[in-house]
Amino acid sequence: MSTILNKEVLDVNEAAVLTGYKVSYLHKLSSVGTDLPIYSSSGNGKLYFKRLELLEWMTKHKRNNFDDFQKDVNKYLNRKTA
Repeated sequence: MSTILNKEVLDVNEAAVLTGYKVSYLHKLSSVGTDLPIYSSSGNGKLYFKRLELLEWMTKHKRNNFDDFQKDVNKYLNRKTA
């Protein structure tokens, strides 16, 4: 894992280790047109990933916790009373 964290470009096997996804799932994501940042070299069909882009993709959709939800509710209520 430490070598993966030091590499800039990962192959599909390394990307699977980093994400915790199966290689077959990464192939599936690449074929269905998701926003997964994928690169491939022409001709050989191998998939490559930029490590930092992959980490950004994995953390792009933050789920709100209860505190975030409560802040949103308070903002909404304050707007309604103002």
